[in-house]
Amino acid sequence: LFRFRWLRGFVRRHTTPIPQNIALDWKAKLSIAYMLITWNALGVVLYLCFTGRADWPKYYGLKTEEEANKKPAIYFAELLGVKKAHIMSFSGVHKKEDFEYKKSENGLYIRESHTKD
Repeated sequence: LFRFRWLRGFVRRHTTPIPQNIALDWKAKLSIAYMLITWNALGVVLYLCFTGRADWPKYYGLKTEEEANKKPAIYFAELLGVKKAHIMSFSGVHKKEDFEYKKSENGLYIRESHTKD
């Protein structure tokens, strides 16, 4: 808000001050409305998760099966345009996976596993 000093000046020039008791009443009403909207949004998200539609692009057919099965690390490597990356996957403090990601000329990725002895 510090970058928009001109906006603050514009609002102060073109509006009149609101009495404090009216402002507090509106603040209470808006906070109740905000609470109801967020509670309903949380309910919708939980309902979609419990009915199996948490990944809604996959559920409605907007995502291919290949995109749905792609690991997030590979997705972000492609999104950022990384040609080669070393990817490690952890579960808690234990390493689950360790592999090298290389993007080939035809756009497909090559996955080379690493095993440490």
